[in-house]
Amino acid sequence: MPNLSKHRVLLSGVLSPLLALVLNVILIQILLVLSSDPERNWRFRLVVSTLALPIPFLITLMVARRDQRNGSLSLSAKIGLAIATLSLLLVAKPVMEFSTEWDAQSL
Repeated sequence: MPNLSKHRVLLSGVLSPLLALVLNVILIQILLVLSSDPERNWRFRLVVSTLALPIPFLITLMVARRDQRNGSLSLSAKIGLAIATLSLLLVAKPVMEFSTEWDAQSL
């Protein structure tokens, strides 16, 4: 287990994009089930699910900060943090969907 604790930022960073997508899908499905009118409240679902996307990145960032307090970040930790940072690009898709739907409804 010592090796796993040495590479926990890398592991967290690699899993960050996948966990962000899974969390997004779970939230969308839960909100769809709870919705009485899915056509009417699509904006709310989109905003809530988009706000959930950065959560795995923030967890990776917290783990990296904890490791940084104990010493400098290793190369594997920096790579994991970079991958987790790239996972923030997943926010772009819902934002583009929102603007497309907004434009379509404005017409």
